[in-house]
Amino acid sequence: MKKYVFLFLLSSVVTNTLLAQFVLTNGPQTGQITDILFASKDTAYVSSYQGVFKTVDKGNTWQRGILGLGNFSVNCLAKKNNNLYAGTNNGIYLSTDNALTWTLISASRELSVLLIVFLKQVYQPKQR
Repeated sequence: MKKYVFLFLLSSVVTNTLLAQFVLTNGPQTGQITDILFASKDTAYVSSYQGVFKTVDKGNTWQRGILGLGNFSVNCLAKKNNNLYAGTNNGIYLSTDNALTWTLISASRELSVLLIVFLKQVYQPKQR
């Protein structure tokens, strides 16, 4: 009996701890979210079929950054140094101003970009 009471109490504590980690925010009002990128404890970027949204106050307010993205849905996000990358149905876009404006850096009309990965070192086969 003591074993079951202990397991019940443990599961209650674990459940409450897990549920306490999510807090309802004021947006973004975008519909389906395709990716979330956390840049710091206060700043996050969200990609969706309506562009990229950014918060700098833990989700209290959101700013939409679509200048240069056109009408393409954003499938994924990646950040390297001060650059932010967005994978779309048209290719990869780059933002150097924290998602305010975007520039197409790699076009692909046949394939959608679903994942962006940065490699530290690219290995090439030795020449024979």
